[in-house]
Amino acid sequence: MPGLRTSYPIPKAAASAEQTVRASRFICHVGPASSLKEVTAELDRLASIHPKANHICWACIIGPPGSPERAMSDDGEPRGTAGRPMLTVLDHSGYGEIWAAVVRYFGGIKLGKGGLIRAYTSSLQQALARLESIEKQPLLQFRLCLDYNLLPLCERLLAESGGSVIKRSFSDTVVLELQLPESSSEAFVRKMITVSGGKARCEVHE
Repeated sequence: MPGLRTSYPIPKAAASAEQTVRASRFICHVGPASSLKEVTAELDRLASIHPKANHICWACIIGPPGSPERAMSDDGEPRGTAGRPMLTVLDHSGYGEIWAAVVRYFGGIKLGKGGLIRAYTSSLQQALARLESIEKQPLLQFRLCLDYNLLPLCERLLAESGGSVIKRSFSDTVVLELQLPESSSEAFVRKMITVSGGKARCEVHE
């Protein structure tokens, strides 16, 4: 299993692929998921779309590649023939925050354990080949103190850096709780110190 990484690819949007193996239909869907609740919602959606499917087997990784936050299900298929092989494919894909489900309509011909493993893994591999990815950057949190007149400029620079304001406090100065991608945080802090003439104070939250 790969080690945890600070940045990693995640699905940009959902993708799907379908194949027929000895009269059985295998329809694979993959997509982004940052929580098990999201995965459950997607599985419920698939169940409503495919009420006559014989199995909806699935696997997911919640968090970065190698994360222990993961789950899987054979959904009635012989143990170890669907969920576990699919999870292995996801582990080797390098993706994080991803779910995958394969809807199976049984065609009347038994595939055997080896045939099932090949059908589920190849279905997922075909869907992954169609998946577009984006890079997930770790987020850092900051507390920034600055004068009121710098607030509009700060908000503009923050948006350009891909950050957001978590909390605002107003007293003699403006105190902002910020969240920024690690890759753009250093440049943002440098700009704020420069435009404030060194008066802006910034602290990184651990």
